[in-house]
Amino acid sequence: MRFRYSMIQTYLDCPNKFKQLYVDKVVEQQESIDLHFGTAMHSALQGHYEDNDPYEIFNMYWNSIKEKHLQSARFNWEQLREMAVGTFLPNFIRLHAKKFNIIKLEETLEMPFLGSHTLQGTFDVVAKVDGQLTLIDYKTSAREYTMSKLYRSPQLYIYAMLYEHHYGTPIEQIMYKVFIKQEKRIQTIKLDLQRDRMDRMIKNVETICGDMVSRIESNKWFSNPNCYCISKEC
Repeated sequence: MRFRYSMIQTYLDCPNKFKQLYVDKVVEQQESIDLHFGTAMHSALQGHYEDNDPYEIFNMYWNSIKEKHLQSARFNWEQLREMAVGTFLPNFIRLHAKKFNIIKLEETLEMPFLGSHTLQGTFDVVAKVDGQLTLIDYKTSAREYTMSKLYRSPQLYIYAMLYEHHYGTPIEQIMYKVFIKQEKRIQTIKLDLQRDRMDRMIKNVETICGDMVSRIESNKWFSNPNCYCISKEC
């Protein structure tokens, strides 16, 4: 099995939802305008660092989904477009991007994991920030993130381990750049990556993934009662 963070998070949310998506493959993740907005922002930000026009990249992607008439609980298509090109992109380029000494842009890495399995992840940016080798992940959100989300989520720890395995250089700091739609501002959360914390988090990931494999082999599943499920079976 190839483990990815999205699979791990789905399993933590609800094992039966994980089963439907990744084992039975009887349902697919539904499209949403918010998911597309995140993708469009990622593409535009990467384009900026590759000396392409981030506004053109965003608008090309955003125009390509206009006819789908996707819904959002808070914002419509034009509101999100104006938020991106009128606020987020110019503010990021003016206030944030210049602080990054880019080392690597978006890259998918993979390594052996739990015997015959593999672990895979795609990071957004690795850069020198204030002299520290920093792994940066872009997020779009209705509200600001708490520090505990960065501290407790396994996502950037996984990416840091993959980076160190592939390039032989340890990540010194992890960082979220959060594009907060409700407030139209960019939040920065960062954390020094201590080795003992890194080791504990990866050990937790190993335990979670091992439990996934055991449930697949035994076909024993359960639903999280708080899960907003993607099918009636959950």
